Amino acid sequence: MNSFGKSEDGLISRYINRRVSGRISRWILSRWNDPNPFIATYITFIVGLMSFLFYLFGFELLGGIFIQFSSILDGVDGELARATGKTSLLGGFLDTLFDRFIDFSVLIAIFYTSFTKLYVSTSIFLVLYLVAMFSWFLVSYLHSVVRGLSIKDLFVKRVKRFASRDVRIFILFLSSIFYLSFYGVILSGLLSLAYILYGSIIVYLLLLKR
Repeated sequence: MNSFGKSEDGLISRYINRRVSGRISRWILSRWNDPNPFIATYITFIVGLMSFLFYLFGFELLGGIFIQFSSILDGVDGELARATGKTSLLGGFLDTLFDRFIDFSVLIAIFYTSFTKLYVSTSIFLVLYLVAMFSWFLVSYLHSVVRGLSIKDLFVKRVKRFASRDVRIFILFLSSIFYLSFYGVILSGLLSLAYILYGSIIVYLLLLKR
């Protein structure tokens, strides 16, 4: 695993994203003695906003490339913070806030452009997409609950993060290559729903033992 990795990394972060973000972080650390992790946070947010604009105007391939690049860069600020001893509650808050903002913006943009293409002309696809959006954010909520209950370490040991944000975005990236981002959201959403059900059962069992 990349030396910058964390135990709670998802499958894509562990085997793909960290390999790239780690190189970027090492390059930054070799050029600057005291880099500011917040700069990486803001750059990641800007790249994510560019992805939103590409999706909004129908450039799915570019949207997919930029959202995946944003996902890779999302690891850099944390890596720099840990390497320089600059981890902070503010940094964690901004990182989480920006991630949710980008996720929601991109999903809305994809829905809008798909609607104009009549992908969602049938109610079943509309319902599936809305369920997928709901599931995307429930995954983040589940992880927040786990941290709040102070069972994160136990949860990480028992649950493989097969639907964490890095995995969902990678699915969206792959589907965007084939101009199928709408269906990529649905697929990742259904995977997220399975993860939520599985994770919730694990949380329930862990809390029973307390």
